[in-house]
Amino acid sequence: MTPDIFERCANLLAVDSSFFTVNVEAETFKENRLAPNRDTSEKFKFGSSLAAENITGSRSKRFIVELDKAADGYCSVIELEQYSP
Repeated sequence: MTPDIFERCANLLAVDSSFFTVNVEAETFKENRLAPNRDTSEKFKFGSSLAAENITGSRSKRFIVELDKAADGYCSVIELEQYSP
């Protein structure tokens, strides 16, 4: 069993709801100067070939966080681990 599969199984079986795995995927795009009259909602649509050719960078991170619940009802997030998958 790979560590990734083990982590996903452990998340499913965990009984403490204060620990979470957060996957973050971010992409930066360059401005589409080829079709200035095109609707902006269509310019960078995910999954389209137009979006793929305009991606200038991408990054993925995975965080293991703990939700610390305070007595006053507020919560704070404590980062326990951070790594790139």
